[in-house]
Amino acid sequence: MQPEVFNKFSKAQRPGTGGEASTGLSLCFSRQCIEQHNGTIYFKSIEGTGTKFYIAI
Repeated sequence: MQPEVFNKFSKAQRPGTGGEASTGLSLCFSRQCIEQHNGTIYFKSIEGTGTKFYIAI
């Protein structure tokens, strides 16, 4: 799923922390906003452990 997480309506969806449904748009919009400010976003993920997102602007 990693190559898909920044795509619009990504299938790499998980329920929210409050159990709410996912639309698959949040990371897509986040990346667009960050890149419009000449920044970058990336992540490092370890299966079964978690994922950390990094943003530089």
